[in-house]
Amino acid sequence: MYSEPESAPSLSPAEVPTTQDRQQALHLAPAKTRALGIAVLIILALALCAARASGQFLDPDHCLTCRDVVQHAAGGAVLDVAARLVIKRPAQRVAFVAFTGAVVELAQWDVDVHTVRPSCLGKPGCGFGLKDLAIDVAAAVAAEVVISRISALLKGRKT
Repeated sequence: MYSEPESAPSLSPAEVPTTQDRQQALHLAPAKTRALGIAVLIILALALCAARASGQFLDPDHCLTCRDVVQHAAGGAVLDVAARLVIKRPAQRVAFVAFTGAVVELAQWDVDVHTVRPSCLGKPGCGFGLKDLAIDVAAAVAAEVVISRISALLKGRKT
């Protein structure tokens, strides 16, 4: 038995989502942005505490004014901006930066343990740096906020 396929329900022009509606759906809502910022601050605080009480695996570095902090912040922000070309959602871009930062820190620890300087473990600059990872993520979140504010200003929307 053959039956005629049902036609798709037609939408009135008021119900069709506009390009602006689709773009707004891709940006983080203010509540989500605030929650993400609080989560980053908590991660940073935990990283500083863990760095002070670390063993052989974690990097005990807790200096927030050292050169590596600037390098990690720049790397996290640049990676987030570069990820905009491929990844559409802000939370996914930040997660990508966190994953990449964790891989880099794990690789640094592996190199320290197995090849270059196994005697430096437990000293600042050696091991898996939670502080460095938190700086990467904080820089990615900051880049997301700055870019979303700039794009909102360029579009003429009030924020």
